Amino acid sequence: MKLIIGAILLAAVACTPRAAAPEATGAATATATATSTVAAATTTPAATTVPSTGAAQPAAPGAISGLVGYPSDGHPAMTIYAVSTTDRSVFFSVNVARGIEPAKPPYSISGIRPGTYNLFAYLDGNDGPANGAYTEYVKCGLNASCADHTPINVTVRAGETVRDIEVSDFYARPDAFPSRPR
Repeated sequence: MKLIIGAILLAAVACTPRAAAPEATGAATATATATSTVAAATTTPAATTVPSTGAAQPAAPGAISGLVGYPSDGHPAMTIYAVSTTDRSVFFSVNVARGIEPAKPPYSISGIRPGTYNLFAYLDGNDGPANGAYTEYVKCGLNASCADHTPINVTVRAGETVRDIEVSDFYARPDAFPSRPR
């Protein structure tokens, strides 16, 4: 590859018209010609890696999947949200239907832009703070001796699925989590 780039640079320099002697056109013209030749030569290899439209291609979306652990024999209808940690106006969601079986229903949110997210559960009809989340309390095994209800950041990479994210912390104080995103 270096050999090809070197040949392109050599050809560009060899085919570039020579500037007239400095006394005929002035030193400024000779400097400008050299500068534009170097700029053209350094951007040529990069141009081969840009799509033909010249626009940057968006990163492939990812996904998050796991279970919802609602503390009851059945689970109400709810929506699981993946909310960006840097811009709360960026979020992705999936509905989980009301049911009894399975005890911990699965969810999968697809089409997620690469980034870092927190996961929250909002019961249908609740526009206030989230009812549940994926937090440090979940990682502690939902043990009463663990009082940390801090949401855990989940990083989604292009084209990848983050698995086994359990939205099961329905034990935090009522205002511990943010309101439903809009």
